[in-house]
Amino acid sequence: MRLRHKACVALVCFTCAQPGVAAEWAPTWAIEGDPTLSMLASKSELDACIGRTNRYMRKLPDHGLRIGVYIESTGRPVDVAVLNSTGLQDLDNATVDCIRRARFKPEARHGETDYKVFSLAWKARPLPTACVQTMTPDATVTVKLLQKESPDYDKLPDIAESTVCACLKAGEKIPSAPSVILSSSGNVRLDQGAESVMNRSSAKRWSDGVPGCAAYKVRFVK
Repeated sequence: MRLRHKACVALVCFTCAQPGVAAEWAPTWAIEGDPTLSMLASKSELDACIGRTNRYMRKLPDHGLRIGVYIESTGRPVDVAVLNSTGLQDLDNATVDCIRRARFKPEARHGETDYKVFSLAWKARPLPTACVQTMTPDATVTVKLLQKESPDYDKLPDIAESTVCACLKAGEKIPSAPSVILSSSGNVRLDQGAESVMNRSSAKRWSDGVPGCAAYKVRFVK
């Protein structure tokens, strides 16, 4: 059976635009005093979680948020507090929940906790109108490869990623132009599978008829 028809989608994380306008709320964040974000064990997953908080955004001016976090030597957040609110309680709560569920890279602190401050900002930005290599993926999708349904399973890598982009024109409900592979997994069939995943799981804003381009990162794991 062809991979692109039988791949099992295990996790889908969306960053969605506001419906009806050709712009989206773009969350950005940083750990104060740690510009390299070296503490994070899984930055992309935290990005996706914070991205999903967009659904709590209203058509208001840009918002900022600061959160203080105590992190155990194991990398687990043990105390999370809002230092400066966005003014939107649902947005604050959703972001705190993202931080609570994050896991950080353990450091040798002899069992002590470490205090970190997150600075976050949500800004409205125009939707991209073309697929470019520098695009930030709108969604991360993890696909579990099934041995019995992938004839060349043993030849496939244990983990691989493809980034695929497509664009919706005004008046369309689904993209009419072919998808563009922004970064290849190194395997043609996996890249085709990534295109299929994106076509089946089209960006939320497309279902609202909002034109623009979106990129998906599809991660294949055995």
